Amino acid sequence: MNGEPLSRCARCASTLYCGRDCQSMHWKKGGHKIFCIPRSGRLSVESVESGTSTVECLDVTTSCSATSSLSNQCSATSSNDAPVDCLKVEKSYNTLASTASAAPEVSDDYDDCPICLELVAPVESCKLPCKHSFHVDCVAALRRYGVSKACPMCRSGLPTPSEDIFENATRRFVLLEQKQQKNKEQNWAKLSVHQLEEMSECLRLWTCAADQGNAKAYFNIGVAHFRGYGVPRSSTHAAHFYLQAAERGFAKAQTALAYLMLSGDGVPKSFSNAAEWLKKAAAQGSMYAQYSLGILYDNGRGISQSHREAAKLFRKAAEQGHAEAQFNIGAMVYAGSGVAKVNRSEALQWFKKAAAQGQKDALSNVRVMHAKEV
Repeated sequence: MNGEPLSRCARCASTLYCGRDCQSMHWKKGGHKIFCIPRSGRLSVESVESGTSTVECLDVTTSCSATSSLSNQCSATSSNDAPVDCLKVEKSYNTLASTASAAPEVSDDYDDCPICLELVAPVESCKLPCKHSFHVDCVAALRRYGVSKACPMCRSGLPTPSEDIFENATRRFVLLEQKQQKNKEQNWAKLSVHQLEEMSECLRLWTCAADQGNAKAYFNIGVAHFRGYGVPRSSTHAAHFYLQAAERGFAKAQTALAYLMLSGDGVPKSFSNAAEWLKKAAAQGSMYAQYSLGILYDNGRGISQSHREAAKLFRKAAEQGHAEAQFNIGAMVYAGSGVAKVNRSEALQWFKKAAAQGQKDALSNVRVMHAKEV
């Protein structure tokens, strides 16, 4: 420009600039930070187009065996099947001594992501095995734009994607849980040595996935602490991991954390804080959160009382098949509470749906209403 020599980006050597200010602007606002790929990490165009790239693939197999051994680099299995669902929060069991450490401290210190040079909060971070941290989206971009599977800072290999690690760990846990269900006692304190090793491996793999920011992995570690799977039962530690998953937007974790807050189990009791988490989960369609939030609205606990809001939430949960919500919306429609008008025929239909799922009060109401020939 104006006869001045242009300088080339030292990192990718493919973009020219007229000066430092120009380069800085392009990096921060022009999108170059996404597409700037080091020469050493860039695949050749010819190899990509021909499909003959010599870059090594991740160590991924298609085996789903529960006893297959994994390397210390968190390799995992891959499958075309739908991901295995997360564990459900159920009642806990006592267990033997733990092999896991205490819940880590949460730091408020934010560092710059070396890829995009923007601040990265802990909830947004992906920590690689080499201990370097980046934005989760930035690491995903490394894979998406054909970059070699290596850390941009030290060139250590990138770990297996967290989704594959999570799925493998959960499949292994499901097989272990199925064996326990065949045991009449279902006592996790009486696992064999092999079963203890397998549970420890599940926790290790979930931790690897969680380090990459996988919310489901954080949640499952929390469930393990809550129920005593391979670690001592601890609602405090469970709440810590639920919080990590909840902050990443996982509805099940938001609901589970709210339940602990409602009962004061492992965390300070707080109806208002529980209501906030339930709102987030309810907005994502969780029928359990919708039902529980409806209870808080109906009773004015931790939130301004509103029978109308309670009825809306009970109806949403009832439409998804929640038996208690079906009974509650039936009762409110029958009494005309929180709804536009009394509708006995609609109430009967909700009572029948709840009764079909074994809700005893609903069954009683159906019998009474039939006796009165409603």
